[in-house]
Amino acid sequence: MCYHIAYFTEDASYYEERFNATIVDGEVLPPTYQSNGYSHLNIPVITNTEPGLINLYSWGLIPHWVNKPTREETLEKAKGISNGNLNARNDTIFEKPSFRGPIRGKRCLVLVDGFYEYMHYKGKKYPHYIYLKDHKPFALAGIWSVWKYEDIIRHTVSIITTEPNPLMEVLHNSKKRMPLILPRELEKKWIGDIPKGDLGKQETNEMMLPFDENEMRARSIRPLTGVKGTGNQSLAMEHYGYDDLVYLEQVQKYIER
Repeated sequence: MCYHIAYFTEDASYYEERFNATIVDGEVLPPTYQSNGYSHLNIPVITNTEPGLINLYSWGLIPHWVNKPTREETLEKAKGISNGNLNARNDTIFEKPSFRGPIRGKRCLVLVDGFYEYMHYKGKKYPHYIYLKDHKPFALAGIWSVWKYEDIIRHTVSIITTEPNPLMEVLHNSKKRMPLILPRELEKKWIGDIPKGDLGKQETNEMMLPFDENEMRARSIRPLTGVKGTGNQSLAMEHYGYDDLVYLEQVQKYIER
């Protein structure tokens, strides 16, 4: 799955030029070197309804229909659903009640510099920072929703995950999933004009494929969470070597130290 990402670690203009979009109202976030999804921070997105803008949406999709008898119950329900909707699986996205509407008419790009996953090896787990070999920002496929309840209006997003490529099958070997990285040539198509609000299930499925591992790189890093966790600082992205970590032959060429 994908619960930790990095974004806006460069100047804002860098992302505006790369994605040909303007950050809405100049609302620039400080550099985010490591965002934990369960904190539900705002993350940068470009939606199909505003393709020329970079908006900031809360991570963890809340479907529009969440409503319980009392305010307390509603907020508790929304929080629980948001925690469970950080990611949306490609193989169930057209069936899940939270996702089947947004995948047809509310798609977005989630703009990142990289993401983090854990590799399990000899009874221990080792965090890795994963990015593109050209070190440039890229887009993850996402879906979004607007939740309105009384005085609350919340724009939320979920990152789509798909089957792993050979690199991610090893680096994320407990779940064997990876975020859906969109090739640059498919970014506009993902959020492009949608006839009658529906891109189509078959055409959408054809885009939800593992990214080319030859265009990716990874490095082992310090712990992200816990007593020794790096938190949100640039140190989180930097290489940290483990004496007992031996890379398997099939991923050796993708590892940077």
